[in-house]
Amino acid sequence: MKGTIKNKTQKTLDKCTLDQGLKEQGFHLPPPPWHVFSSQEVALALGINLNYMSTMKLRGTGPLPEPFEDYRANRVHYRHDNLCAWLTGREPWEFHHEWLEQMHPNLPRETKEQCFKTSKQLIDMRLYRQPKWKRKRKAGPIKVFGGA
Repeated sequence: MKGTIKNKTQKTLDKCTLDQGLKEQGFHLPPPPWHVFSSQEVALALGINLNYMSTMKLRGTGPLPEPFEDYRANRVHYRHDNLCAWLTGREPWEFHHEWLEQMHPNLPRETKEQCFKTSKQLIDMRLYRQPKWKRKRKAGPIKVFGGA
């Protein structure tokens, strides 16, 4: 019928909902904290509308997006640690610490600096790779075009 509103059970926005939604999409849990997800994947995982994600981004009330020019494809990306920080109100480095404690308990992770340094070493070793379209672009040679 026209004009009726369907009763939808809206999921609560929390880390458990995010993890469950990502698991349903086929992602392995726990993902590395630096792993990025498109706004479409995040909206689907949280059970919210993609337009609502865009509205939160414009108003500054949503998670911190990654710089647009860093990634391939025309998508807005969000890092997992920033999503978790937005949902729980904790600092992003704490999720690096938890992930390192769970996946690599022998690596240094006591302070914020150690967590980020260890995470950077794991990224540089390419142990945890993203799909090709989600990887950061590499800076190519600068081409200068002559003006008319």
